[in-house]
Amino acid sequence: MDAKQIIAIIIPIAIFMFRRYISILITLPILIIGCIVTYYFYTKSKEDKFLKGALSLYGLNFFFIFIGFLSLLFF
Repeated sequence: MDAKQIIAIIIPIAIFMFRRYISILITLPILIIGCIVTYYFYTKSKEDKFLKGALSLYGLNFFFIFIGFLSLLFF
């Protein structure tokens, strides 16, 4: 595992853990930029399993943010 794989996996985990303490205005751009960069590395690496896992973590973060918005609207 090289440095870009480690960073690609650590960033979505860190955002998930500290999302409560970080403003959504900071979280969303970091998630979007990180997702784009990780996808770029994923396509260049011919389907690396660590980068695929990192993309899944980014998707999970977006899902939880979406659920959080829905819970604010309906509850």
